Amino acid sequence: MKRSTFLFLLIATFLGVATYLVKQNVISIEQDLLIAQKEIFQLEESIHILKAEWSHLNEPNRLQKLVENHLSYSPMEGNQLVSMDKVPSKESDKDYQGRLVTLASAKLP
Repeated sequence: MKRSTFLFLLIATFLGVATYLVKQNVISIEQDLLIAQKEIFQLEESIHILKAEWSHLNEPNRLQKLVENHLSYSPMEGNQLVSMDKVPSKESDKDYQGRLVTLASAKLP
């Protein structure tokens, strides 16, 4: 057998093995891609279901019924707003916390 024939046979064998390994690698990657696409589809479906549930849970009529059934909410009496000149300053008032408590508990006209 000539030396060049042997060399070409060796190169052909090497290229055949390399082609086979690349093909197997591509098949493995395609399978991983299909698995990832399936997971993405399932996650998108789950997100769609969760959005539907969230919009149902946040319906104003439903929330109003829950508030009426479970909370004994009533508006506070009086006005909770005060002007800035009635709020004590930390620097100028030694009994700062005491005045804040008094101011918070006082009923305004």
